[in-house]
Amino acid sequence: MSSSVTQIAFTELLAGDIVKEHSHDSMEEIFIVLEGSCEFVLNGISFFLKKEAVIKIAPKTIHEIRAISHSRLIYFGVAV
Repeated sequence: MSSSVTQIAFTELLAGDIVKEHSHDSMEEIFIVLEGSCEFVLNGISFFLKKEAVIKIAPKTIHEIRAISHSRLIYFGVAV
């Protein structure tokens, strides 16, 4: 791997929680849904994910996360 992992995190979101729209200039993120269901909005396009789903978010992508049910997520941030 030629890039650096900048973060590894675990988070829990309650139904209705929202991680507000934002982007990262030089980091891509990879999310794995461990439990529950959530909506990822990438550049205005919705993706509905549930347990065991994976999504990769490229740098400079405007994204928001909305918990549909109680959700547990692990994510990796990678510098590019």
